[in-house]
Amino acid sequence: MKFRAFVWSLLLLSVSAVQAQSEDFESFRQRLLNDYDAFRQGVLDQYENFLDEAWAGFETFAGDKRSEDPKPTAPPTFKPSDLPTVPSPPQVPTLKPVKLPKVPSVPSVPSKPNVPSVPSVPSKPSSPSVPSVPSVPGSPSVPSVPSVPSVPAAPSVPSSPIAAVPSVPSSPSVPTTPTKPVTPTPTKPAAPASSPIPATPAVPTAPATPIAPVSPEKPAAPITPAPEKPVAPAKPTANTINYNLYGLQLSVPKPAVAPNLTSGAQKEVVAFWKEIKESDTKAIVKSFKDAAVNYRLGDWCSLKAVEKYAEIWAKGNVNAARVMTQFLMMSMGYDLRMASANNEVYLLLPFQQQVYANTFIRIDDNKYYVYPNSMPANSSIYTCRVPADVDCGQTINLVINPAYLLPKKDQAFKVSHADLSIEGNINRNIIDLQQEYPSMDISCYAASIADEDLRKNILTQLRGQLEGKSEMEVANAILNCVQEGFAYKTDGQQFGQGVEKCFFFDELLYFPFCDCEDRSIFFAYLVKEILGLDVLLVGYPGHECTAVALSEAPQRHTSLNYKGKNYYICDPTYMGADVGMCMPKYVNVNPEVEEWY
Repeated sequence: MKFRAFVWSLLLLSVSAVQAQSEDFESFRQRLLNDYDAFRQGVLDQYENFLDEAWAGFETFAGDKRSEDPKPTAPPTFKPSDLPTVPSPPQVPTLKPVKLPKVPSVPSVPSKPNVPSVPSVPSKPSSPSVPSVPSVPGSPSVPSVPSVPSVPAAPSVPSSPIAAVPSVPSSPSVPTTPTKPVTPTPTKPAAPASSPIPATPAVPTAPATPIAPVSPEKPAAPITPAPEKPVAPAKPTANTINYNLYGLQLSVPKPAVAPNLTSGAQKEVVAFWKEIKESDTKAIVKSFKDAAVNYRLGDWCSLKAVEKYAEIWAKGNVNAARVMTQFLMMSMGYDLRMASANNEVYLLLPFQQQVYANTFIRIDDNKYYVYPNSMPANSSIYTCRVPADVDCGQTINLVINPAYLLPKKDQAFKVSHADLSIEGNINRNIIDLQQEYPSMDISCYAASIADEDLRKNILTQLRGQLEGKSEMEVANAILNCVQEGFAYKTDGQQFGQGVEKCFFFDELLYFPFCDCEDRSIFFAYLVKEILGLDVLLVGYPGHECTAVALSEAPQRHTSLNYKGKNYYICDPTYMGADVGMCMPKYVNVNPEVEEWY
């Protein structure tokens, strides 16, 4: 069992157990942290030994493609003749396996080293039951007090099925460290300066029935509780590198070494790496770890923070910057590795999720993605061999959760159709970060929560406008709003031939056009949160939609049965179609489904 997993397990326990064991437990926890630092130093020592050995050549493979099926260049429009005359049998879906961390994994604690277990706080002893008073001889027994008749539960409001919405769980990842930057192969054009402003919506009628209150939001629980608001950044000094990262002002100590690497050859790269290792980088590593916690940077944003720092320090020396990035990331607990090809240093990045359109190599059946993504396929890249049983650190989690705490840079948006309208501000700093993300499975975008305030604002507006409607009316209103409120274009039409760019929830409100995946992610979230219903992402050849576990079946519909529950097709790209309606070409096709929460 990996030692770092053991350490993080105990750190998670400390949040509650510290109250029970006070200073003694704090001392114990600090010893564990010190032990972990020593463990990371041991990892660096091991890696240094592997670097000294002859580097092996690995073949590069072309990045995987998410789909080979073309999307329609125009959104299909529903026609009454599309409705099936005879109900079609439920489709039989298959589950697409996706590595999706629903909550930060808490690994089990290994048997060694032995650590005194933290005693669980005993549950409050229930008050001893009061024994029945024995009747006093010769006295009449006291009649038992009649039980209070149970008060019948208040009937649920029949006209408002907008269920108490389970708020988006903040699943903080274990102190996440910087994530690696992986720009998708095709370069996207610069984002437009403003999002489209659809026509002003009709003023919604006053709601007739109050919507059930939103359940209390589950608080995030990172190892070190992240603040609700960003802490003040460190003040810059002459001995720090000061720079802007997506609106965040960072001030990090300068390295003691100069960026004097002159070659990408193994001998020179290893010598330079050792020079960095011999210098004191503790304060640098601590600065990045603190920033990751204080601003909820997550793995990818943390990697971007380290990368930009190294680039500023290296002053144009690309190879030196990449060696520094690798060293700092490994010091922070990540399994990033160095490689060399054609006298240039590359980074090898392991991801928890499937990544598309990025060249990779295989090491012990694990994919390591080449960064930057400029290496052609079917070529050779060289790196040191590390035994499979050696723990070099954690892989990079690309799912955004908990939400970032980046400074605000507001840009207004407005979307409307019929009686529904939403408006507000998106954070351009978050959009800028998301545009540098590697391409993932659709469910990973759906599971990511980058801006909690944005989502709360949208849900509040929609709940007010949908109050008093039936479940079917709510689902249809949201579906038709997403169909008509956004203009359609494929990624190739919007960004250029060959580009495949799936949007995060926030990006849909920024770019002027979107396609089927983007609409499905947006619709799925709104229905799940407002109606409290289970929603699946549904994939057909060249198309993406959703399926919702409605309480009642639409009159004429296409459905699928998944894990014993009926889901009804809801297609945000099938213009004018209501809940349950499926494009005719897919009625008899068994889809692939993805879970995203």
